[in-house]
Amino acid sequence: METETETKPLDSLLLNLTTISKKHNKNDKPVFGIVDFLEKIKLPNKKISAELRQELEELYEKTARGYKAGRWEYLEEESFIRRMPFEYFRKRLSKEELLMLYKSSFISHNKDVEDFTRGDEDAFFFTKCWLSYHHSRGRSNWNAAVKAYNAVKTLRFELGPDFSIKYDTSSHFNNKGYSKSLRVFLDGEIGIMLYHKGRHVLTMSVDFLQDYKTNKQSVRIQQIQCANKKGNRWLFGLPCHFISYFSKALFNHFTAHKFTVQMIQSRKMVEDIRNMYENNYIYAKNKWDEIRSMPRARLIASYSKDYADRHVLYCYDRVRECEEKIAEFDGRVFQMLKLYSHRIPGVRRIKSDRPGYSVLVPN
Repeated sequence: METETETKPLDSLLLNLTTISKKHNKNDKPVFGIVDFLEKIKLPNKKISAELRQELEELYEKTARGYKAGRWEYLEEESFIRRMPFEYFRKRLSKEELLMLYKSSFISHNKDVEDFTRGDEDAFFFTKCWLSYHHSRGRSNWNAAVKAYNAVKTLRFELGPDFSIKYDTSSHFNNKGYSKSLRVFLDGEIGIMLYHKGRHVLTMSVDFLQDYKTNKQSVRIQQIQCANKKGNRWLFGLPCHFISYFSKALFNHFTAHKFTVQMIQSRKMVEDIRNMYENNYIYAKNKWDEIRSMPRARLIASYSKDYADRHVLYCYDRVRECEEKIAEFDGRVFQMLKLYSHRIPGVRRIKSDRPGYSVLVPN
């Protein structure tokens, strides 16, 4: 069931993130701020041992000298920071600085760090922007993730006061799948949800990538889909087909932020969805065959007497459900192939070097 109250509007993303210059960017990490971090943590709290306090003071002096001399060799010598409690930094640094510290790998990835990146909406959304580059087999770095974060949080559609935009993401560290809040399926990592009079009516999802060789940054439009099969009277207020309208709006916005815009082709979308349904069916069928051939005594031993019969029925219903979804989808293939082929006003499609995608360029 959708829990719409859990989604947040785009303007609730409040991180004030900035890019860094190339001369301060070592291995695509925001290392320039480590001296500022050390200055803020120079006086350890009572939980830090005397030995670690002395080590911190000595390393700080060495780090400061190395920074002033323009050397970065201290990066390998900061293992002591990994032994310090994350809460120690959290009390002294802003949220933006904590993200820079985390993405510079100066702190180990422990439960406290994981709670911070998952429990804070801003931090989690920025982490998803970072992961989007990684999952698309591109280069993930601080500047790229900041650019993606700032581009998404400023996205707006000129549709009137009845409409609002909220954001969602794929859950945990998945690059696609059911979203974290609304539990709708996202084909991309970053979900952009359109609401009309407080009701979720449209789902859009995008991915980000950066080419290893050229460092060119791109955004891929993976999904533009109505949330409901019926009751979409709001579509009559658009000047053209909804795929054309929102494709053009996303193209204009992301090109203004200096992204190359790519869009999934209909044939790839159909193949991906069909393969997903087929894989779900194969898994359900194998599970059903396993349960059906299992001796009754072993079934009860594995699932308990009360739950055994229910589990058998569940596996059977799951197989029938997958078969029905495949049959329904196969009946809509022609309609689906036409869906992402609509003409986009003022934009033409050219061949992309990534199979299954087209690059959108102005006419």
